[in-house]
Amino acid sequence: QNLENGIELRLLPALGYKQTVSFRRYFDHLYVAKSFRKEIRDISRPPDLIVTATPDYQIASEASDYAVRNNVPYVVDLRDEWPDSIVQMMPTEALRVIGRLALSYDFWKLRKTLKRATGLVSMMQSMLEWGLGHAGREQGQRDRIFYLGTDHPANPDTAFLTELKEKLGPENKMTVVFIGTFGRLNHPEVILSALEHIAE
Repeated sequence: QNLENGIELRLLPALGYKQTVSFRRYFDHLYVAKSFRKEIRDISRPPDLIVTATPDYQIASEASDYAVRNNVPYVVDLRDEWPDSIVQMMPTEALRVIGRLALSYDFWKLRKTLKRATGLVSMMQSMLEWGLGHAGREQGQRDRIFYLGTDHPANPDTAFLTELKEKLGPENKMTVVFIGTFGRLNHPEVILSALEHIAE
């Protein structure tokens, strides 16, 4: 599909999945990566730059292989610590060891992809350092942080801000707003526990 400003959008078939961590998602990623491998065979001229992301490191690996074969620079956007985070979610140390062994090929794919990248980018320093650790190198000039955020609006909604301040309470009290998704790794009890330590 051709969009404005010369942008071409190509959609890949997928299996789909319902749970963030599941075998279905794992096989979906493999399926989409295979579809991507077939799709890039039809590209008549290699691009000037490739920007890929992990997850999904399966597609990122395919993009890396294509980039190296065609001498194209590529940047990896680090969004989550897959497959490390999958292993960390396993309930016992024994299962984590088994999980790491079972995903050893996936870890190899990730390391290969990050080692050969022209640059790594992320939204926070800790994520970038994770990626650099797998790449086996120090941070360079082409490894950057791009923080998530937005510019202050030129014409803020004063009525909304007034109502929000009233709901938040007195200004002499610290107010913390969490914007995100609660889950096993972002549990509200952890946030409340951290606030209790700060209060102490």
